[in-house]
Amino acid sequence: MNSPVADRPNWPSPLGPLPAPPDERIRTIGIVALILAILETLYAAYQLFAALLSGPLLKWQKSLFAGMPGGDPAVFDSAEKLVGQITVGQSLRMVAFIAVSVWLIVIAVQLIKGRAAALEAARSWTWLALGALALSVLIQAFVLVPAQIASQQEMFRSLPTSSGPPPPAGFMEGMGIFTIVTTVVMVAVGAILMAIWPVALRLWAGKVLKQVSAAKAD
Repeated sequence: MNSPVADRPNWPSPLGPLPAPPDERIRTIGIVALILAILETLYAAYQLFAALLSGPLLKWQKSLFAGMPGGDPAVFDSAEKLVGQITVGQSLRMVAFIAVSVWLIVIAVQLIKGRAAALEAARSWTWLALGALALSVLIQAFVLVPAQIASQQEMFRSLPTSSGPPPPAGFMEGMGIFTIVTTVVMVAVGAILMAIWPVALRLWAGKVLKQVSAAKAD
């Protein structure tokens, strides 16, 4: 006797065929990219607000210090001058990083959904990230670092001289050279470290894209 279950016709589902589960390799890239992009967005936003608020905050501190007995607001002049010189450049750097990171968040959401087409977008995003990084290095090299070095030298010159023996000849020049070298090294190392993730994402997404394309061809 035939089972009624076996005799049941194989009716097609009214909802259509079930969608294939998203590729875990693509989802993994999306999850990693989303986490890093959110962290970078939050950090850059914090730096942007800090740059925009540093000027008004410094002016408030200066006025507060001027109202104190014996307070000399002139001690804030050097810092106020430095902030005025670097605020625009620092803000431009952070806006570029925020824009690039937000775009990566959009791409990461598509990757988490398992959409293979987003892999190519992730690979293209690398050039945007490296472009923002190049802009950041240029702003640091031609705006931020020179202003910081000039401010430091001005601070050294404004220090009161002690009653002891004067510093050896060439001390100030040596300190200036040391500051320039260390600052250049820090900027270069920072740029290299920040370039690691965009390059790694391009290579990773390219590898998975080849694997997915090969699987479809088979």
